[in-house]
Amino acid sequence: MDNLQPGDIIEFTEGKGVPIVHRIIEIDEEGNFITKGDANSKPDTDPVTPQEVRGKVVYTIPKLGWVAIGIKEMFLW
Repeated sequence: MDNLQPGDIIEFTEGKGVPIVHRIIEIDEEGNFITKGDANSKPDTDPVTPQEVRGKVVYTIPKLGWVAIGIKEMFLW
């Protein structure tokens, strides 16, 4: 993915291929992305390599994530 920069929101895979959507907060000297979830207080511990990036978020629907959170919480009770 070319032209990614701090502030962009990306989807990447981690570990066992689990998709994660976080914001780029920095690009290190090796070209890896330092990311952080908007609701997280600290950056992710591992940098994201360009090969792990699956895509860039170009459009969002505000508050749609609350639906997913509500559904997950229903199953945790």
